[in-house]
Amino acid sequence: MIVTDGQGVGTITDDDGADLVASLTDTPDPVDAGSNLGYTATTTNNGPGSAAAVSISLPLPAGTTLVSSTASSGGTCAGSTTVLCNWAAPTAIGAGNARSVVVIVAVAANATGSLNATATVATTSNDPGPGTNTATATTVVNSSADLSITLLDTPDPVVAGAQLVYTGTVTNSGPSDAQNVSVTLPLPSGTSLVSANAAGGGVCTGTTTVQCTWSGATSPAATRVATITVLVSSAQTAALTATATAASNTNDPTAASATATTAVIQSANLSLALTSSATEATFNTPITFSATSTNLGPSDAQNLQISITLSSDLRFSSLSSSAGAVCTSPQIGLSGVITCTWAGATAANASRTLGVVAFSNSPGTSQVSASTVSATSDPVSTNNAAALSITVGASVLAIPSLSFSALALLSILLSLIGVVAIRRHI
Repeated sequence: MIVTDGQGVGTITDDDGADLVASLTDTPDPVDAGSNLGYTATTTNNGPGSAAAVSISLPLPAGTTLVSSTASSGGTCAGSTTVLCNWAAPTAIGAGNARSVVVIVAVAANATGSLNATATVATTSNDPGPGTNTATATTVVNSSADLSITLLDTPDPVVAGAQLVYTGTVTNSGPSDAQNVSVTLPLPSGTSLVSANAAGGGVCTGTTTVQCTWSGATSPAATRVATITVLVSSAQTAALTATATAASNTNDPTAASATATTAVIQSANLSLALTSSATEATFNTPITFSATSTNLGPSDAQNLQISITLSSDLRFSSLSSSAGAVCTSPQIGLSGVITCTWAGATAANASRTLGVVAFSNSPGTSQVSASTVSATSDPVSTNNAAALSITVGASVLAIPSLSFSALALLSILLSLIGVVAIRRHI
């Protein structure tokens, strides 16, 4: 309708009104907490006249934040908690002339339940059907947290009998919070638990299978670290393989696990002690020499051996040894090397002993030496041998000790001898 004023100037009016209809769609539905959700709010003018100054308003649901808002041609948008878009030009009748806005929001990583959004459209023109000016979308919120895990073993290789540290690190790649994250590590055969620690407030339980759990939420991009220390058996020879798994109460699209294989080496520090029953002896007097090899570890010593070497003036008489030894020796009465070997493992902190009885009929100083070795690597060689000297000579009669009575009698006898000597001199 055209209306003229008293001066003949005409203006266009919308006295017939403009019936706006709102619609609101959400994509995707359901949406994962921590990901983006798109709203498309649209208004169509069903007439009968054009709609002036159309606007679309969309308050963002709680638990979302604005990423972007884009209005269709001619529109401008403003606001962060409530998006308001306006079109200054009149909006003509028909779906082809609809106004729309696309609003992208980020759903909080800890969101649950559902999101409700309501779009409202308005115009400065008369709207005969205001009941169609709002539209609501309800979006179901799911949770999905993609966990990953790494497992580090230190040291690698590890010495049998020493400690090995496993470090399991879990990362939440999102998009949602991961609830009650856990790391589970069955200990490899040949190891025993020393300690387990879950950094950042976690709790660890179990002895043969260790599980460390962090109650509550682990946010996207956050990590959880479990440190598990084990003692490797001193008898271990094969490599150790451990597999850790990560899990949470939140849906995980991909199972998370990591494996570490640790090489095992052996190292046994043998220490030898050599003693004798005497340091001086008369001719043909038996002397016992004892050599003890102690495995200071950390690993078992395989096929431990002790040797005692007699110098040429010492004669072998007999030997004794710890149980299980296989020994070789010279014939009785000859010098040489006496060797005993214990097949298999001598455990860490265990000892083996070889005893040898010998004698000499040669005066002077006799030398005895001993050594120990095993098939296992020995990190310290300076304590694997020992030597000592024995002085051999003719029998020396010792002056007997006298009692008090004997000393008194001797004194009287000496006095009498003195008196007799004086009288003869007179």
